[in-house]
Amino acid sequence: MKFIWDDELAEIGGFQGQKILIADDNDLNLQAIKVILEDRGLQVDAVFDGEAAVQKYLESQEHEYQMVLLDINMAGMDGYEAAERIRQSNRADSEMIAIYAVSANILPEHRERSREAGMNGYILKPVEYPSLLRLIKRELMQRQGSGVGKHS
Repeated sequence: MKFIWDDELAEIGGFQGQKILIADDNDLNLQAIKVILEDRGLQVDAVFDGEAAVQKYLESQEHEYQMVLLDINMAGMDGYEAAERIRQSNRADSEMIAIYAVSANILPEHRERSREAGMNGYILKPVEYPSLLRLIKRELMQRQGSGVGKHS
């Protein structure tokens, strides 16, 4: 994990309560990312496996979550299958929600499998939090500009 400098965080800025769903079966990883994202003003729902992520997504209101981060190597339902199920859920937001794989796997076939599962991109572990925050900011701005993901 890269040390985060205050000036980097100031440059990125904060968020205004947008909601993100995260699934990771490693409690330390899950808690670290949750604390950092919440500290920047995001609401974070954190679950320990892909099945719980799909369930949480399906129980939410449409457009409630602006982004989903899925570890791809979870026990039970992995991140690939969770992404596929979210994409196939026939909800108004299922095709447009930002879904990102999170993994230490660096091989090109893992990235390709993520694309095939309907993911928007791939975040390498260990997570570089300034880069993650910039990615989240960019995704949220793109969706806000297109009118997607506005939740009242």
